[in-house]
Amino acid sequence: MKLNIQNIGAIKEANIKIDGLTIITGLNNTGKSTIGKALFSICNATENIYNVIFLEKKDFISKRILNFYQRYFNVELYFLSVLSERSGNEDFPIIRLIFNAINGFSDAENEIVLKNILEDFFNSVSQVKTEDIILRLKDEIEKDKINSRIQRTFNANRFKSENLLVLRESINYISDNTNNNEFIRRRILNNLNTEFNNQYLKIESTKATITLSEKDKLFYNIILNENEIVNETPFIESTFQSVYLVDNPLIVDKWKYKKPRRRVVPLSRVAYPEYIYAKDMYDYSFSLVNHSDKLQNLVNEKSISSFEEIHNSEIYEKIMEDVSKLMSSDIFLEENDYVYSQNKIKLQNLATGLKMFIILRTLIEKGKTNEKSLLIFDEPESHLHPEWQNIFAETIVKLVKFNKCKILLVTHSPQFLLALETASMKLNVQKNTSFYNIKVQKNELEFKEINNHINEAYAEMVKPFLEMEALNTKYKYDNGGENEPKK
Repeated sequence: MKLNIQNIGAIKEANIKIDGLTIITGLNNTGKSTIGKALFSICNATENIYNVIFLEKKDFISKRILNFYQRYFNVELYFLSVLSERSGNEDFPIIRLIFNAINGFSDAENEIVLKNILEDFFNSVSQVKTEDIILRLKDEIEKDKINSRIQRTFNANRFKSENLLVLRESINYISDNTNNNEFIRRRILNNLNTEFNNQYLKIESTKATITLSEKDKLFYNIILNENEIVNETPFIESTFQSVYLVDNPLIVDKWKYKKPRRRVVPLSRVAYPEYIYAKDMYDYSFSLVNHSDKLQNLVNEKSISSFEEIHNSEIYEKIMEDVSKLMSSDIFLEENDYVYSQNKIKLQNLATGLKMFIILRTLIEKGKTNEKSLLIFDEPESHLHPEWQNIFAETIVKLVKFNKCKILLVTHSPQFLLALETASMKLNVQKNTSFYNIKVQKNELEFKEINNHINEAYAEMVKPFLEMEALNTKYKYDNGGENEPKK
């Protein structure tokens, strides 16, 4: 898989292989993080995109229907002639039936089923006689359930026709895919603006492109001009089911238990105190979030199933062999708060290096490291002792080897780079490992593959250490040290 970026952030142009493990090195302020942000932005924006579109449509339909019934307060209570008899429950209002139908589906594959159910509601409402609505209204007034003033302002014909109109609009909307590309364009653009703080274009540039392809197959073809995506189809096909960008282990400090969010909407404050629970459509999982918020929500994601765990147990043990020795305990819930070990240590009080391993293990346990996953690590070694860098590096390479996970990684550490290179040889994944270095050449950043010249990266990283070592030896000698530096 090849990623091409032009005029994004500090990068004029970069061509990168995403075949397994991709490692980027370079000096500070040379655009290394730009690659990860750009790749995360486009993949995160289109993650499970057609399910997202379906959920957004459900959200629109639910609000549209709810707004209609709220305008008529409790009139839906007496609009039960056909549907209540069908349900066998006279206390089961039509709006509940509709909402149950809408909320019963969360997958785009059920679009036709939902459309057919709404069509059935439409046909049922069409058969209701306005005389029956008026009679039901009078009956409710006599029972003192409804204020008699409603009768004077209520128009049964208008109520029925507007109800049919809302249902027809909902049916048309759920099956209308003409705006899908526009929805995807806006979502990609919003994600780029979020990750780059509204400044993703290279300075003094008005045009930019991002493409992701594999052989002759094009997955993304994003053409940007003046902060707009100008081509009709920037997204062709999804490559990853999940993508995460990890650049700050302190995000673990914000891990809190969250119950599934449900929006509770009162149908009426006058005569009907029941509530509608718009369950999955308002869940944060389909909202567009930045990489930090997404990582913050990771702990509340579902873990892999027990059968999948059994199937992957042998591979899991291989991958986690060294990490399990390092992490003597799990994190678990204690009074709606996550703690570590039986000593109930709050996550905020753990070592920063351990938090990086907690993120890695959680990604594995939540099923985010399979062949359809993309992980982006920005300097994960920053808080790790060299011994832990070795363990982290080998675990990363094992994910590529055994899980076929795609990983993009940025590093400044010669120790960590050496550990990654050694692990890739040990586990025989050199063919799926690519090394890159970014240098400044004539005031422009040069993005270069160094698979056959990896010593260039080591030399660049080690040079400051050697210079400081020579200076250290000089001062020792100048200050009366016993050993004169060798020439």
